[in-house]
Amino acid sequence: MANTRRTEPHPEVTQELVRELFSYDPETGELTWIKAPKCHSELLGKSPCRMNNRGYFAVGVSGRSYLVHRVIWLWVTGCWPTEVDHVNGVRSDNRWKNLRECNRAENRQNACVQSNNTSGCPGVSYHSRHGKWAARVGLGGERTHLGYFTEYGDAVQAYLTAKAATHTFQPTQRGVNA
Repeated sequence: MANTRRTEPHPEVTQELVRELFSYDPETGELTWIKAPKCHSELLGKSPCRMNNRGYFAVGVSGRSYLVHRVIWLWVTGCWPTEVDHVNGVRSDNRWKNLRECNRAENRQNACVQSNNTSGCPGVSYHSRHGKWAARVGLGGERTHLGYFTEYGDAVQAYLTAKAATHTFQPTQRGVNA
């Protein structure tokens, strides 16, 4: 299965089709075959999902690969979402209570700390030129500089306070303690 992100669905992929092919349990987030592909009756009741290289489950429908959380959104609501955010940040947790529709900027508000982040907190970095910690917060492509801080904890607190005030979709940061 391809790992490409599909935002524009194939015109034939409808709520009716995905409900004909799959069963969805909103409590567990499990998607299972109820109508298996030709000559594959052994798949009935099993998961059609495969984990992609970004940690999301993907499924093939009508010859294309789709992210499972998007197919689930279609299955439940009848509409393709703009984007879907995993509230708890676990990309494989497709329970209905963990999914919410959003736009790109809102989804970024719930992003985890990136692997190349050396400070442990988004928006906080050490500036050797100043010998201090810098804090900034971004919203809608604009960054706001919050200041330089001698103490790491003060920079983190400045970031968390600004995040709570500006990131209304996701005002708290997962996994960061001041």
